[in-house]
Amino acid sequence: MVERGIGLSFLPLLAVARDIRRGRLLALDVTGREPLRRSLDVIHPRNRPLSAEAQARTLRAGVSRVAVPTRRR
Repeated sequence: MVERGIGLSFLPLLAVARDIRRGRLLALDVTGREPLRRSLDVIHPRNRPLSAEAQARTLRAGVSRVAVPTRRR
């Protein structure tokens, strides 16, 4: 519905950054409201620690910020 121009959605920026950069979707800043927040958890077997590569990927995914244009509304 969003892609067809008949709907709105709240989605993680990480999930739609490529579509925003390509101009398929538009990110809007919502002002005058408390910001939406979410947590990110990593779950893995206790007896099999994450490899150094997996730890690095998890850290990058959790703290990376994707620069995309937004339009104030």
